[in-house]
Amino acid sequence: MDVSSEVSRRQLLSCSALALLPNVWHQPRSWDAKYPMLSQYCKAMRAVKGRTFSIGSDSDAENERPRHSITLSTFKLGASPVTVGLWKEYCAATQVEMPTAPAWGWLDDHPIVNVSYTDITTATLPSGKPGFLTWAVITSGVQLMLPTESQWEAAAQSKNPSDDYAWGADFDINKLWCSKESWKDAGKTASTTRKDRIFTNHYGIRDLIGNVWEWCQDWNGPYTSELSKDPIGPPTGMRRALRGGSWYNEWPDVFRTSYRYRMLPEKREDNIGFRLAAAK
Repeated sequence: MDVSSEVSRRQLLSCSALALLPNVWHQPRSWDAKYPMLSQYCKAMRAVKGRTFSIGSDSDAENERPRHSITLSTFKLGASPVTVGLWKEYCAATQVEMPTAPAWGWLDDHPIVNVSYTDITTATLPSGKPGFLTWAVITSGVQLMLPTESQWEAAAQSKNPSDDYAWGADFDINKLWCSKESWKDAGKTASTTRKDRIFTNHYGIRDLIGNVWEWCQDWNGPYTSELSKDPIGPPTGMRRALRGGSWYNEWPDVFRTSYRYRMLPEKREDNIGFRLAAAK
């Protein structure tokens, strides 16, 4: 299955919750004014040009091996993680309750946290209300989804594909929001619009590294050496992929663009968020 067919599948799933949404949500002339946070997010998405390139690493963790070539179609990726403000807009529209607040409370320009993969991607929640992607796709008409691991790594890589980090060959703590000396010493997430300790790459995408781990759509699983087009990972699994590192982490290795992590899809943590992708 390629990414385009996965998008179509998600669209069909989303339609199962269509009847739950007010009719005004389907009026394209009014949705952007009614839901400005979602509108701004979609308009700010950045195009990542399709290409054949290498992902993974032969010199680091076993789950990054082998370094191998893949081909990706052009896609769009959110310029920043989804924020608390955007999630609040979703909750206000659907009457879904906000998740448990982190210790520092809800700050609108910080990444949303304490949301699971399931909260984001489930078409209809157990409450009968639409999941986040259901609402966002139907409201905007944009084919929104979580990025695949391959899309995330394509967007995160430096212009020099041999670099370990998004900005170059060496770790630079001034390029990201993370802990400095011990686990969690950063204390909390950071604003996605901050001026210091943030990196904006050549696509115009910021905060891919650090601040929060980001859910990807793939099940976690081993790489193969086969050349594939628009890979979406294994068909089944136990844990979903995460990328990017977070404010919890101080170990530079975690922030390499090839570093892979995973988590049960139901888990909610105050250092895990997400950003959206879309077909071009």
